[in-house]
Amino acid sequence: MADQSTSGITPGILAALNDPAALVYSFGMTSVNSCFPSTVHSISESTSSYILKSAYEYTIPSFSKIKALTDTWIQLTTKTKAMIRTCTDWEYTSRLNIVTGLIEDDYTPNLGITIYNLTNSPVSFPRGAIIAELIFFNIPVNDDDDECVCGSAMLH
Repeated sequence: MADQSTSGITPGILAALNDPAALVYSFGMTSVNSCFPSTVHSISESTSSYILKSAYEYTIPSFSKIKALTDTWIQLTTKTKAMIRTCTDWEYTSRLNIVTGLIEDDYTPNLGITIYNLTNSPVSFPRGAIIAELIFFNIPVNDDDDECVCGSAMLH
């Protein structure tokens, strides 16, 4: 049975809500261009990593930025968060910078990655190119006041 806080969550996610160590998320595609995220590895019981790929071909002019779309959406619960960051083995690391971002349970749009080209020449990459790493992790939630507890800090 879904209560008010879980009414928009799919049944598969609801099944895992009672497991405190479970990462609870799902993916979806917004177009036929979407390259479904592929698993890199499970970092721990409460952390796992996926590769995000570009849904389109992009050229980033020198000293410019773009928002590269993945045509992928994710659904999270209040205890699971996601972070987008540069892949450690990304072939463009020496030429491009990824803006690291935190994704929370209320994020609904197409996953987009802001990429800066800090070189003197344009950089291009094809549809399906690896553009970022998506890491899921759990944040303990204090059931009494619905605040995330991280060490000694409380995040509202």
